[in-house]
Amino acid sequence: MNRGITKGDAATKKAAKKGKERYSITLSHQSEELLEELKEFTDAETVTEVFRDSLRLSYLVMNAQKKGLRVEIHDPSDPKSRPALVGVGHSIPG
Repeated sequence: MNRGITKGDAATKKAAKKGKERYSITLSHQSEELLEELKEFTDAETVTEVFRDSLRLSYLVMNAQKKGLRVEIHDPSDPKSRPALVGVGHSIPG
């Protein structure tokens, strides 16, 4: 299924020589705004850097899920706060 992600063409040959793949994606306006916000917040120099960091984070969460672990986010300043579960894919461990 193509979700707006395609492999590049002319630049792909150059990237392939370096052992890399090149992709072209189509983003909604909202996703573009989120990407720019992430770039600014993380002081990333490029959106490619943001995508790579996001991919590594998703991979970390996925591997935790595969091991039956839960990834939670909570407010340490509020001992009564309920943790929010973080997950990837369709199954988030309970």
